[in-house]
Amino acid sequence: MSISSNNQVSKLPTNIISKISTVFLGIFIVGLALLLRLPLLNQSFWLDEAAQALEIIRPLSEQLDLAADFQPPLFHLLLHFWQFGGHQEWWLRLPSVVFSLASIFLIFFWSNRHQGKAESLVVGLFLSTSSLLIFYSQELRPYMMAVGWATLAWVLFWRWQIADQSQTKLREVFNLKSNLSLIFFSLTNALGALTSYVYLFVWPGWLIVTFLLWPKKWVPILKSLLVSLVIWLIWLPGLLKQLAASFALRQAVPDWERVVSLTQLKAIPLTWARFWTGILPVDLVLSDILIVILPNILIIYLIKNHWQSMSKSAKKQLVSLGLLISSTLLFAWLFSFWTPVVTPKRLLFLLPFLFLFISQLVGSFSRSAVSLIVIVLGVNLIGLGQYWQKPSLQRENWRRAVSDLEMNFQPTNSVVVFGFDAPFAPWVWYQREDLPTISTGFAPLASLTIAQKSLEGIEQYENVLVFDYLLDLSDPQRFIWQALTSRGFQLQEVFDYQQLGFIRWYRQPKIYAQQI
Repeated sequence: MSISSNNQVSKLPTNIISKISTVFLGIFIVGLALLLRLPLLNQSFWLDEAAQALEIIRPLSEQLDLAADFQPPLFHLLLHFWQFGGHQEWWLRLPSVVFSLASIFLIFFWSNRHQGKAESLVVGLFLSTSSLLIFYSQELRPYMMAVGWATLAWVLFWRWQIADQSQTKLREVFNLKSNLSLIFFSLTNALGALTSYVYLFVWPGWLIVTFLLWPKKWVPILKSLLVSLVIWLIWLPGLLKQLAASFALRQAVPDWERVVSLTQLKAIPLTWARFWTGILPVDLVLSDILIVILPNILIIYLIKNHWQSMSKSAKKQLVSLGLLISSTLLFAWLFSFWTPVVTPKRLLFLLPFLFLFISQLVGSFSRSAVSLIVIVLGVNLIGLGQYWQKPSLQRENWRRAVSDLEMNFQPTNSVVVFGFDAPFAPWVWYQREDLPTISTGFAPLASLTIAQKSLEGIEQYENVLVFDYLLDLSDPQRFIWQALTSRGFQLQEVFDYQQLGFIRWYRQPKIYAQQI
């Protein structure tokens, strides 16, 4: 096939897409995104979500008491008022869905205006089908809210940088369009930082991009971020309380960071890998590395082949997005030497930037561009299908576990044991029958004697139900099991719940024989 015929083939999809109404494409993309976020929206809350749900139903005066949850207050405040509409799982998760759809809407129409209709369709499909974005769109946590602020900040940032100042004298004096964009940009960055602490690491990226690409505007962007900082510092007293609580937790449970965060060596590679593979499990093994490396090779190839033919604006987009992604990852990683923060969900707000970066490269619909589109969409859809089908990729099913236990055991002769400093939040959220509970504490049990003391009074019960959940941290030597055995309890059955783990049923034969 000749070069000219190749070009005609590559232009064919663009010509077809150009004939479709932008409004129709926008409705299609947002509608598709909504439909893909409805299945499993009402699944059970897992630990962090249940803790969030319990926090938001407290009185308004207690909504800023967040020492136990290392997140800023904005999402909590929003959800506190939202929860008056209902406490069903799907309803409480709905704001995350809305922020997800809003970010897709913003990115689609920004791309349509500044990249092209074909590019906007591509980025819209990427965002709509990403299993990682879909999973956290169904999470009662602030991650998707941070994505919304990041995409809005990008739109405002670009609008401010390219604002046309060569108009009327009055416009030149007041520069209304530019100033309004910058004011809203400051507010958006402040709101982003009041939603997620990790959002702060994108701030240096705005400075770096402006300094390198628009050096004359570096001082205004610095002033804008200082305004954002002043607004954010209103929360400083709350942050100091959270830091104190976090330090106390790390002192009491040294392995806690190992469980909730990635190691420094794996943090960046695994986060980057999950951006590509989504909800699918990934590790630093050869097969996973090949899956992640291939799209990156195609990106490098596309940049090399198309850079010279790109417009000045397209080049600035690529450089801006690349710097924002890389600098945020770098600063978050450096901060993690003090406190680990690099995980895919905390840096999820970078994923729309990555998809925008790719969409700018694939609008030519060359063979390599089509290959990259097929790979990204293929992995997205495979991951989404696996998420819908496999309980192992879904959330901990506390709702069913609590219901089963309450159905089969009575409060008069049964007790539930948690290796924690209180009953787990999902247990509190879902329990209805008031089964008695005993908490052994979250600090690791050091001996059998301490475990026996923490279980004082347990002999009055016939049935004891022990959650294995988090015992690797609170009871790594399994002294609880030994303490129960030493007091005459025998293991009867082990119930296995996907993601949640094992619940062990111990029974005291003496009491049972007396009742018979």
